[in-house]
Amino acid sequence: MMRRYLSLLSLAAALALGACAHGVTTIYGQDQTPLYSPGLVPYATESGTLYTIVRGNPFGPGPGNPEAIAASLQSPGWYPPFRFVTRPMPGLRTDARLVLIFNPVDRTSGDDEACRTPQLQRIRPGGGPVRLQAAFCIGNRYVSHVAVMGPPASSPQDPAFHEMMNETLASLLPPIGSQDIGTYLQGGFLSR
Repeated sequence: MMRRYLSLLSLAAALALGACAHGVTTIYGQDQTPLYSPGLVPYATESGTLYTIVRGNPFGPGPGNPEAIAASLQSPGWYPPFRFVTRPMPGLRTDARLVLIFNPVDRTSGDDEACRTPQLQRIRPGGGPVRLQAAFCIGNRYVSHVAVMGPPASSPQDPAFHEMMNETLASLLPPIGSQDIGTYLQGGFLSR
């Protein structure tokens, strides 16, 4: 009996380790204020671009390449396609923006710190599993925020990085607002 128990325990541990090795992304914190609405995303991307601030390097030591990270991002499929850019340009709204803080020392969830002062956020050197604090900001306030843990990645083109960022953006910019969730759930799978 004990041998069978240990065999099952070993199998469970092997499966868990295998999942980590194959790039499991975990959203371990998510918050939307009542101000979040899916209509804010088309407002923010009216020019076909979303202003994006990138802090930290998810791929290893060194300064990283914010432009390459932003260029690798894909807008969630429920919105018209838009590009992510790191430099202000004519017609670009900078009051509405995405802030990505890779490997932060402090968790910024629950306050507007990431939106007010992203340049002051302390970060750890990259390499190993990627921690990410992402915020969709309007002015100096966040309207949506997620905390993510992802697998190690080697570059913006790494499939594990793409998967992590797709899950992050889908959670950060959902097609329904926090005020719509009750209606959505009542009319969706929970009412059946």
